[in-house]
Amino acid sequence: MKTFAEVKKDKNLSSTNFPFTIVSLRILNWLRSIMIVSVFISVIYFLINHYTYFFFYQPTIDNYAKLVLKAFYGLVTSLAVLYLILVVKRQRLYERSVIKNDLKALKLKKDIIKKMNLRVDIQRANEVIERAKKQENVDNQSTIAKAEIELEAYEVLEDMTVTINRRETTDNLVETVYNIFVESPESTAASTLAKKIADERIPEAAKKATGGTFFSDRRINNIETDEFFFQARADVTENQWNYEKEIADLQTLKDSTYYQHTMPYRPLTVDDVTYQGFTDNSQTNAERREKALEWAKGKVDELERILANEELGTKFNSVEIMSRTAEYDFIIPNLKLRGNAKTEKFNEVSDILDETFDCNGTRITSKQNNLHVSLPLPNGKSRDGSKTTVDFCMLMNNEDFFRKAFG
Repeated sequence: MKTFAEVKKDKNLSSTNFPFTIVSLRILNWLRSIMIVSVFISVIYFLINHYTYFFFYQPTIDNYAKLVLKAFYGLVTSLAVLYLILVVKRQRLYERSVIKNDLKALKLKKDIIKKMNLRVDIQRANEVIERAKKQENVDNQSTIAKAEIELEAYEVLEDMTVTINRRETTDNLVETVYNIFVESPESTAASTLAKKIADERIPEAAKKATGGTFFSDRRINNIETDEFFFQARADVTENQWNYEKEIADLQTLKDSTYYQHTMPYRPLTVDDVTYQGFTDNSQTNAERREKALEWAKGKVDELERILANEELGTKFNSVEIMSRTAEYDFIIPNLKLRGNAKTEKFNEVSDILDETFDCNGTRITSKQNNLHVSLPLPNGKSRDGSKTTVDFCMLMNNEDFFRKAFG
């Protein structure tokens, strides 16, 4: 994962560049408005369905209401998903408390507009224009022009964008940045007036709306985007999640420490210390496998005789030596046993084979015309637990085991 310094350089982040913030605020504002409308429609739909005697009710109205509700719910869901995707993108750019700050930004804009009395000014300018248009006086043209300039200035101020972003800095700090962006009006006169009003009202209104956060009186002009803005920084704290020093210390410790091989696979001498490693049993296992196969083939006739005596007439097909068992396959043309009868018969024959070959754990299974017998190899112990001199079971190769597990 990239550090903040690397992300800042790649994305050209600054105190005014917080990617995806503006579009996130617009989506959140739409989402809030649509949710309010959806609630209103839901209430109307509920009243229509439960108190029909107050309404001129028709099934068509009910169907239209359902369609409208589904459309609104689908739109709300889509906007919510899109907004959350943008939130994740902003968090990956080291922003914090994204949703909380977006909600605060929408409320702050509303409060600033209210404290600047912009809606009162807009209403007054509209009234002046309407009165002047009704009066037949040549001088009214200058009055209308002046009022229209004022109206344009007030409207662009009302359309301001307020953002609140909390993000860490390259100085191992975390700060909250308030930005109030205003697009300059097209006409020069309206632009000059808008900037004059902004200088006089925005810093004070924003300070009151935020409960005392200081906004600089110095308006900042952005020539590239033809807008101006005011900025404030607050809640500067140390970055409690910065572990760069700890990580660097651990890396230094790791680089300066020699880790001795704790479990060599093969015999090894390091610093005059000899390690035994794991015993290689490959040769022993090859010899045991050869003897086990010879032993297993010598038991085929006896196996066929026992199976025939138990009415399981078979024909030998193959035998394979595993680590602890000899796996026999027989062909059985007509196996009439089914279900519990077959299980009981196989268990009975397994016990006979255990006793005959002095072992424990013989298993018999069948599939279609095949009978499978898993016969334990001699393992150095008799059926009653006493020791014997014959042991064909394979020894574990620990090196193979650990290489399969850890490489």
